[in-house]
Amino acid sequence: MQTIGVYDSGIGGLTTLAKLIKTFGGQKYVYFADNKNMPFGLKTAGELNPIIAKNVDRLRIESDIQVIACNTASTSLTLDDAFLLRPHLENYEPSSTLLLATPSTLKNLKAIEKGFVTASTPDLASLKEICASLNYKKRDFDFSILREYLIKKLCGFTSITDILIGCSHYIYLKREISSILKSARLDDGNEYLLQELKSHIKFSAETPKITFEFSGIDEKDKYAWLLSNLLKTTL
Repeated sequence: MQTIGVYDSGIGGLTTLAKLIKTFGGQKYVYFADNKNMPFGLKTAGELNPIIAKNVDRLRIESDIQVIACNTASTSLTLDDAFLLRPHLENYEPSSTLLLATPSTLKNLKAIEKGFVTASTPDLASLKEICASLNYKKRDFDFSILREYLIKKLCGFTSITDILIGCSHYIYLKREISSILKSARLDDGNEYLLQELKSHIKFSAETPKITFEFSGIDEKDKYAWLLSNLLKTTL
């Protein structure tokens, strides 16, 4: 049994954690939510990089393998030996590919300079966090309340053939995004990440052991509830 550390600014990386559990089974998982410093996507590199470096170093002490399940963190600085969730732009035609990501990630990837199509969604990760807290209180795992927001942001992209999700918070909204841009293929980066990890982690039939850690307020109950629902879905 290995200890796998997963790092994100908030709830977004739970989508990756769920896929890790489904793929590799009963490992030990340490999920570190840097919720004190969330949102990452509107911070400058000077503000964000020392925070990321410090907290990933902390996760290295606690785990055998580190997974950075935050696209902004993955594209902000070099993280030696960590496995990174990020959009693989090299596999896509820029002019027909819509990249949905935070302002920081778009800047880090030089996405606009490379010709990728982008949508202005700077507040979507924060809206997703708020929505998750409200849903948790109601015990309602339905995020379609953000569909109208997405329609306004995405309805004009009729010639898109591919969608890259470059923020793990947006993964919760895959169904809504796909229902708006019906003919486009969607890639959230997790399958590529899992393929990289398969040569380093063996499946275990034991019961997973999951620890949640936070840089800010302790939200273990909410995170456990979200994860239990993600493990039941096909996101």
